[in-house]
Amino acid sequence: MMVVVVTIEVLMRFFIGQSLQVAEEISSLGLVALIFLSLPATFRSRGFLRIDALYRLFSPRVKTSLTRVFLLLSLPVVGVYVWQLAVLAFDSWRRGTRSDMALGMPNFLPQAVMVAGVALLAVVIVAAIFAPGRSLQHSGEEEDG
Repeated sequence: MMVVVVTIEVLMRFFIGQSLQVAEEISSLGLVALIFLSLPATFRSRGFLRIDALYRLFSPRVKTSLTRVFLLLSLPVVGVYVWQLAVLAFDSWRRGTRSDMALGMPNFLPQAVMVAGVALLAVVIVAAIFAPGRSLQHSGEEEDG
């Protein structure tokens, strides 16, 4: 979507000398959606940055326990993000704030996407905590072989 909008914007400016006037706003919304809605999938595919130089030295049982502890510790952090983003989105909705760009998009729309992405990340983390031992053991480690 973002590529299409930006390409149309560039072509219009080059050939007609006119602008869509909305390319930046649409691209920004697309970028917010891409980043925040991909958080759960990134977690599930083990795409988050990890430093595991010592982690590799532990037995599978210890790895599983450590992973569960780290996931439990991450929940309050993710919870604070969900809460604060929800407060921000609600305030924007209540005040009726809009972007100052051509579309004048209500600010709560991209903020609601942010809330949804982080809330889904929390759900995926909870699922990983309560997953059977094998799934939890491999939730953050590369498979051998």
